[in-house]
Amino acid sequence: MTLHRGFHPKSCTCRLYVCRKEGGRDLQSVYGSIRDEEAKLKSYCQERTEMDPLLRESLWHWKEVQVVESEDWRTKKLYGEYHKQIETVADLEMSYRWLRTLSFNDNTEALIMAAQEQALNTRSIQASIYRTIEDGRCRLCKQSSETVQHIVSGCSQLASKGYTERHNQVANILHRAICEWYGLSQPTEWWELPGKVIENDLPKFSGTSTSGQTSRQ
Repeated sequence: MTLHRGFHPKSCTCRLYVCRKEGGRDLQSVYGSIRDEEAKLKSYCQERTEMDPLLRESLWHWKEVQVVESEDWRTKKLYGEYHKQIETVADLEMSYRWLRTLSFNDNTEALIMAAQEQALNTRSIQASIYRTIEDGRCRLCKQSSETVQHIVSGCSQLASKGYTERHNQVANILHRAICEWYGLSQPTEWWELPGKVIENDLPKFSGTSTSGQTSRQ
């Protein structure tokens, strides 16, 4: 997965086997699959012991296998910080819904998860984890520690331009969706900016307004 960029080399392996609605990649573990087949086989033997003495004898020699639970990625100090931050202020099911509904390719999905887990090679990680540099402050503002959260929403140097552009791009997507919903004209190219005010002669709701005039959108 790492060779094909489907998994970040510094990302959390435990998260691979967590179901998607809980924020994981929903991969099937080989160890877990073996334990599951063993449990089904034992259950089958228990149901047939009265009819088959051979199965009854095999249960006498059945050795219980101690299942070792994998470590929860949400409890890890670095990887689980994102989950700890959102679980008290956000809807976790909606926060992880993109993993079940959006069709991102593997490398995009891996990059987003690595960013959530603070596994990207930021200056803060280089200073506190890898010990390759001494100064972990942001290379742009030179004020706060250069973490993923700081780059995404906390840098004063990016606030004047970078964050505004990101905001406008999201607003543009919403604008186009609203125009499509109400049958309003919109630019054909994704990079073209829509007009500030768009209207047509279609009624806003079915029928006309109380004044008898057709409302504009």
